[in-house]
Amino acid sequence: MPFVNSPRKQDFFKEDLRFHELIAQASHNHIMFHMLDRISDLLTDSRRRSMKWPGMDEKAASYHFLIAQAISQRNPTQARSLMKLHLEDMLQEFRNGG
Repeated sequence: MPFVNSPRKQDFFKEDLRFHELIAQASHNHIMFHMLDRISDLLTDSRRRSMKWPGMDEKAASYHFLIAQAISQRNPTQARSLMKLHLEDMLQEFRNGG
């Protein structure tokens, strides 16, 4: 995975939230969009915690870059696989306590 320099923590936090919101909108899946909206407080809390872990914002930025690249190349299979890896990676980090 390429290493992407992420912006300052606060800027990345806003960009991270916006990235996931745009993905949900672009999916044209109303259920996913509304689900994301309903759990946004939980997601915000988890992102605030994970941003404190060393290297996590850079790792997330790298996943985001690759996912956006797959979307721009109109490769939904790759984008879906990368998003799944991103979520699984984050879940594993939470299980390990960062």
